[in-house]
Amino acid sequence: MNHRLLQRTLFRMFFDPLLRGRVLAGERAVEPGLTEAEFALLARLDPLALAADPGDARRRQLLGNLLTEFPLTAAFAPDAWRKRGLPEAFPTSSYFHDALGDDRPLPLAFADFLLDRFGDGDGLARDFLRLEVAMARCRRDPGARPVLVDDQVQLAPGRALHPAPDGLAETASAARAAMARGEAPTGPRRFGAATGRLLLVRQEPANPWALPEVTIEELSPAVAGLLERALRPLDRAARRRYAEGLGADAGTVESFVAELVAEGVLIRS
Repeated sequence: MNHRLLQRTLFRMFFDPLLRGRVLAGERAVEPGLTEAEFALLARLDPLALAADPGDARRRQLLGNLLTEFPLTAAFAPDAWRKRGLPEAFPTSSYFHDALGDDRPLPLAFADFLLDRFGDGDGLARDFLRLEVAMARCRRDPGARPVLVDDQVQLAPGRALHPAPDGLAETASAARAAMARGEAPTGPRRFGAATGRLLLVRQEPANPWALPEVTIEELSPAVAGLLERALRPLDRAARRRYAEGLGADAGTVESFVAELVAEGVLIRS
């Protein structure tokens, strides 16, 4: 008996009344991976027991856990979300079901769901959503160490660049501080175009069971340009050309590269 698939299907049935009704009605096609005996086991379950969720506690707990990684988006988007049925529609969406079927982390599926339903939103909530989605992805992707040769450097695993408007990181920090004090966060209604770059850094937790934190650092245009080039192996000749384009001394740029390597932002061959 495939207990894992049975558990996944049962979990999906708890949250999606349509799927639950189809299984109980004997629609075999909803989960072709189950054997006849396994499907029959689910189809014989008590529908009242499956549907019971006093105070909507099961759904609220699921969404509450997912929203812990999107606190700023949730804080700045309640009215817009309400108009689009967010985030309540997630457990009945294909994003939810596909993630469980593919063994994909639910927070990443939730991130894709929010981008699809709210990525075209307006104002600060949209900017925070894109930032918190990037953070959720960075948090779960430590990355593989690349193979480098001939004094090449590259952005280190667990680091990512995120395009963002100027001031977003500062506003995010102030909003988090306000929420920690129990106050309502505030910020400008909207930012301009995403002309700046933020460096996201995955912090390895001391507790292996804890979720990694992701820190944010605003970058100057010169540093952002260097790190963008270092998304792929960047050799000394390319670094020299970059220095020339900035009107800077190549030795100065090499010294700065050495600092970034020492800080773990870049890795060297």
